[in-house]
Amino acid sequence: MEGRTVAAGVSEAEYDPGRLPAAVDAALRGLGFARTGAGPVTVVPEADLDSHGVLLDVLPEGVRRSYRERLLGPLEVYDAEHGTELLRTLDTFLETAGSWQRSADLLYVHVNTLRYRIQRIEEMTGRSMNSMRDRTDLYLALRCPPGDPS
Repeated sequence: MEGRTVAAGVSEAEYDPGRLPAAVDAALRGLGFARTGAGPVTVVPEADLDSHGVLLDVLPEGVRRSYRERLLGPLEVYDAEHGTELLRTLDTFLETAGSWQRSADLLYVHVNTLRYRIQRIEEMTGRSMNSMRDRTDLYLALRCPPGDPS
């Protein structure tokens, strides 16, 4: 039916009656997050409750878009204007925990090319790949929805 949604929270299977309250609590927390889902059906398993995605999902979409724009806007504009892949480079670098060689291999570039790109990203964002705080900020921004392309 139009306009209706289904939300569910699911706990891990529990066979010990003494642990049932904890399982119900986990399912209820999942349900709370599922209610913020955008789709017609949203299911949040207990394993997903410990993810950064849950934290981002409870923020209003406008806040997430603004956060991304402030941190990644210069890279998005530069990529669009120059046909570069700074966002992809940043995402790959962060997903490989900053491994220069693994990132370069995945991007099919020389390590020196990767170093140049990361230096460019640092200059454009004002963030340092030597800072875990900065890496975390950029990683979370990459997980936020991009703005309107128009």
